[in-house]
Order: sequence, then structure tokens, then C-alpha cells
Amino acid sequence: MPRFPVPPSPAPAGLNLQSLRGRNRAALLRLLAAGRADSQAELAERTGLSRMTVSTILRGLREDGLLEEEPAARGAAPRPAGGRMPRRLSLAPGRLALLGLYLSRDGMALLSADLSGAVMDRRFLSFPPRPDREAFRALLSNLVRDGMAPFGRSGAPRPLGIGIASIGPLDRQAGILLDPPDFYGLADLPIADWVRSESGLAVRADNDMNAAVLAESLFGAARDHGTVLYLGITHGIGAGFLSGGRLFTGASGFAGEAGHMILDPSGPPCPCGRRGCLEVVASVPVLLRETGADSWDGLLDGARRGDALAAGRIRLLRSHLAEALADLANLLDPELVLLGHEGAQAADLLLPELEEAVNAAMLQHGIKRIPIRPAALGADAPLWGGVALVLEQWLRTGATLPDAGD
Repeated sequence: MPRFPVPPSPAPAGLNLQSLRGRNRAALLRLLAAGRADSQAELAERTGLSRMTVSTILRGLREDGLLEEEPAARGAAPRPAGGRMPRRLSLAPGRLALLGLYLSRDGMALLSADLSGAVMDRRFLSFPPRPDREAFRALLSNLVRDGMAPFGRSGAPRPLGIGIASIGPLDRQAGILLDPPDFYGLADLPIADWVRSESGLAVRADNDMNAAVLAESLFGAARDHGTVLYLGITHGIGAGFLSGGRLFTGASGFAGEAGHMILDPSGPPCPCGRRGCLEVVASVPVLLRETGADSWDGLLDGARRGDALAAGRIRLLRSHLAEALADLANLLDPELVLLGHEGAQAADLLLPELEEAVNAAMLQHGIKRIPIRPAALGADAPLWGGVALVLEQWLRTGATLPDAGD
């Protein structure tokens, strides 16, 4: 029996006029938030909606105070139909807020941003040497309480919710951190309930890899791609996968455990119970232990300076990643691969050789080529992933404004 119920597949549902309007409004907001369109004509072209429909939706966004307009750049040609100069559109800052919480093995961070992507506040708390359950909850409560304080002031933006990007394994539906390895012996932490009770906001939780690839699709390097593989290299190694622009999470939310692909059946033991998994030969702590470096930045700096041990270990990392990514590329057929979390900081040492090796090993190498790029949001991708979880949920539920009492 699974540890928690697997939700049934949703039944197909039709769209009434109100939900169709909400979906169209969300489609425009998604493009504006991602910076993929900044004029009425571009919005109509990218969504396939009529200009009249786009104009009606934009009027509603203006009335809600969510849209800003300014004259287009000097020299822009007027639209032939009416001779009017196009106006550059963007989401208005300061009206609504999105909060993202990143729970890592080292600590927890909270970021608040408005719809325009401007950072309003950012804070971080590191864990004490061995936090118990009560200390963990106290830290989380303090972080959320301090992060929520600015929103109690008159004229402050209205928060839409808090998204939690967390290490795993995670029960995504209930928001419970189950039993992560090397996490101070803590298990079965109801992080979503704790954050919800402290903030009074809607909370959505997902693992950090899923959240990170969602952030890259909304704000980063995957904005123009629908099928994306994100490989995050950090304390462990995991993956997030977008298929057709939507997260692929598997039947119960545990898809993406790329760190437990076996590279060497006779290799070192892994906390999962098997041997030679990718993350026991290629994760950040393993690399630090094998090189004696005191930090990931120090290891990378040593490799760039030509330190033989550091450079050799990075080459071995590149080899391990090439083997794993070739298998994942053959299995998933992505159009783009992103290196993320702390792995993004090593992109200059891994690319383009990693891209060449992966593409040479793909079954379809004579037909297509898959680019491998660093995550545009770098090590902050999971933190922005929390923000992205809130934005995505708001857009999927019609992008309506919260009631005054919410």
C-alpha cells in the first residue's frame, strides 16, 4: 500500500463562459509575467485570441490595477489599422505579492516578489548543528512571521499565497516532508500546515526540482520551450521535467529521482539501499569530500585555476553527468536540458563538452540536437520556484483578485 492515497485522475470537464474568460485572462497574464509579449498585437499573435478579446481582457486588467502602459520606443511604426502608436504593456508592480519558500538541507529562505518580478523582500535562516522537530518548526514560524510583517501595513501589496519548494521525498498533496536522507533525523514534517497556520495564506508545496523547472519556464531559460529536463546538482541530485509546458510528476508525485539512477552496481552504497547511484558519485558533498575543498565555490575556483585534483574531479563529474543525461534524453526526448541548483555555477567547467558527449550518445543524434544550458536563475531557481508555484496556481484558477477579507 502507498504511504498516502494516490489521487484519481480528474474527469474531463467542459468550460463555461466564465471559466473560458478566466483561462484567456490567465494566458495573457502568463505571457506578461514571463516577458514574452509586451504589446496588444503580440499578445493576440501568441495566444491566437482575437484583438477584440485581448482588448477586453486588457481593459479588465487596467481596471484591476494590474497593467501598466507606456509609449513604445521612439521610432516604432504605428499600426496600419488605426494609425495609433503601439503601447508597451507590463504588469504593474506593487499590487499583488507572491511568496516563495525554499527548504534546503542547509536552511530555509523566503522571497517575496510582485507580479512584475521585482523582489520586495528576501531573507534566510540557516539550521543549527542538529535541529530537533521543535527547533525546526520555530525557525520556520519565525521566517514566515517576519516575511509576512510588511504585508500588514496600509497600502501594502496583497499576498496571493506561499509556494514551498522543498527537498524530498515530499507528499505534494498533503505538503508533508517525509523522510529525507541526511536531514538531522527529521521526518514526517507537515510543512504546508505549519506555513498555512502561521501566514493565513493558501499554500502549495512541491519538491525543489519541480519548482525550479517551473520557475525557469516562467521567468528563466525555458520560457520558449515546452519540453524541458532540469537536472539539479546540490546535496543530492534530482530532476524536474516539463512536458507540453506542464510539470510531469508521475502517478503519486515522485517522478524525477534522477539521482538514483545506477551508474556502477558495485559502487558506493546509497541511502536508498542500492549502490553506485548518481548522487553518491556526483553530488556536491561527495565532490567536496573527495577533493578536501571547504566549499563548492572553492572547488570550482580551484578547477578554474588548474588545480589538478579539482579539475580532475570536475572531469569525472562531467563523465557521470553525460552518462546519466544521455539515458534521460533517450527516455524523455526533451528539447532543452538545464543544469540547475549549484550545478549552474559549474556550467563554464562542464559545457560545451557535456553537451557534445550527451548528443553523441543519443539514439536520435542524427536527427536532432539537444542544447544543454545553465539555469538562468542559477542556484536561486528553487527559491523562485516557490514564487512560480503560487503564480502558476493563481493563473490556473482564473487569476482573479483576492477578496478584501482574504
